[in-house]
Amino acid sequence: MALMSFREANQVLWRGVRPAHNGTQVIYDINTAVIAEHVLFTSGAGIYHFICNCWIASTDNLAQELTIRVYNDAPAIIGSLYYGRSSVGYKGINQNLSFWPPFEFSPGFSLRVNVSVATWCSFGCSGWSE
Repeated sequence: MALMSFREANQVLWRGVRPAHNGTQVIYDINTAVIAEHVLFTSGAGIYHFICNCWIASTDNLAQELTIRVYNDAPAIIGSLYYGRSSVGYKGINQNLSFWPPFEFSPGFSLRVNVSVATWCSFGCSGWSE
């Protein structure tokens, strides 16, 4: 048996949490400077997403609000994972959220980010889908 032969072929590519079953790693991210609601992902038919980590970052010293929300297939808001607000003079928002056990998103559910100010923002999440 070769040294380190227990490793998976794509182990170097994994970030965050490795799927416990036969899942596929997912990483979604958006970089934007547009005031809008941005969809990070929507679970397709028969696909469940398990999200373990979300991050959100922004720059500039403008007053701003950033919200990560969960929508069902209606689409209607069913909850918020994050709400951040900064005032003028504050150098942006930087937040990393870890979830264990992971959040499970049923088919048709989506994760969206709301941006209130046209400044550079980065959002993302990682986990796996089955």
